[in-house]
Amino acid sequence: TSGAPYRVKPKFYLNQKSFENEPNGYVLFDGVLKARVNEQLETLSRHEDHLTYETRDIRARLNLKTFAAEEAVLVSDADGPIDLRHAAHMAVMLNALRDLYLFV
Repeated sequence: TSGAPYRVKPKFYLNQKSFENEPNGYVLFDGVLKARVNEQLETLSRHEDHLTYETRDIRARLNLKTFAAEEAVLVSDADGPIDLRHAAHMAVMLNALRDLYLFV
């Protein structure tokens, strides 16, 4: 799919075990959307009034409706800007998946 990013689709795994063996992909487990991007784990969890996005570098509280960062805490010695666009992408996926019977 090189040169055709519109053909690249997120790959979802149906169970935690399958997800653990892959360098890239997603799994929805116990209400938490987990992503592995280039072997780095990211999580997004929904709470009553916000979302929590966590990576090895940051823990961020996101607005439930706009996905805007309301609070962010560095949890590593990361140098340079941290891009939260993937958090918004994950939020859209989490909203789309939450009512599907496979993920309830």
